[in-house]
Amino acid sequence: DRETFELMGDMSAAADRPLNWNLLQVYAQNWELVQHQLAGFDIAASRGGQVLALTLPDTFRLRLNFRSGFILDILNGWDTLMALPPEEKLAMLRDPAGRARMNELAQSTEGPTKAIGNWGNYQLLQTFSAKWKPHEGRIIGEIAAETGSSAWDLLCDIVIDDNLNTVIANQDNGQTRETWEKRVQVWRDHRAIVGASDAGAHLDMIDSYAFCTSMLQRAVREHGLMPLEEAVYHLTDRPARYYGLKNRGRLATGWAADICVFDPQRIGPGPAEMRFDLPGGAGRVYSESIGVEHVIVNGVESVRDNVALDARAGTLLRSGRDTETVTAK
Repeated sequence: DRETFELMGDMSAAADRPLNWNLLQVYAQNWELVQHQLAGFDIAASRGGQVLALTLPDTFRLRLNFRSGFILDILNGWDTLMALPPEEKLAMLRDPAGRARMNELAQSTEGPTKAIGNWGNYQLLQTFSAKWKPHEGRIIGEIAAETGSSAWDLLCDIVIDDNLNTVIANQDNGQTRETWEKRVQVWRDHRAIVGASDAGAHLDMIDSYAFCTSMLQRAVREHGLMPLEEAVYHLTDRPARYYGLKNRGRLATGWAADICVFDPQRIGPGPAEMRFDLPGGAGRVYSESIGVEHVIVNGVESVRDNVALDARAGTLLRSGRDTETVTAK
């Protein structure tokens, strides 16, 4: 709302530093809201500040599973259920009465979070059972209709067979050409900046770390909505200048030789899948990039043919030493 943007503008002006807010999601169907949110820059500018929207150049999707229970635990009464040990969760899912009680609680949830319990709308992203593997990528409700069961019962059966590791997500409604056209408009708007990778911080929930390769694949190669050079600029030099990274973000004499060599005809993100290689056997979502041939860090090759090498030429960037001050004015 206006009051919030006025506050952010005052904060930016008082510190004389630009400020960005997280997260502007762009779809063809929410274009009016996008325009309203971008106007926050103008409100802040009128008060002497600079407030940009950080926009993710892809669809933001939450990956849910019954092992961690994150997001599912927002449902009415599910906070204690999702905190149960794995074997107790499985026992409840196997028990007809327990299963019915879980769904009853989910459907009693009120407000916007009630949609979390719309089991038939979820897409089956990843299953670990040979029985359900042919159905990966399909909608739970469609599979349930074919098998003659309810969406909830079907999901429970899959989750049991997968030992709670099943990965589901809402359907991706952000891949139309019209939506990508709107996104390109926002990237070119001085009131927004491309970004919003979590760099893997959410472990098993979000795959926004792949936005660079996704942007190059969808907007540039598949839809032809932006020249490759311009897209690379939005991923490199523009954020580097905005955040004040010294001698980084472009190829120039005397600057850091941080270089990514990729095939523009192949570049893109590989499938996002769970890997269970963290301490205690915990899982994380992981994607291989496609088409990345070399990554050079500080002049040293660190990745070749999409395989990480032993070289560790990078360094932690320090404020002042590796940055220059960027002001709001």
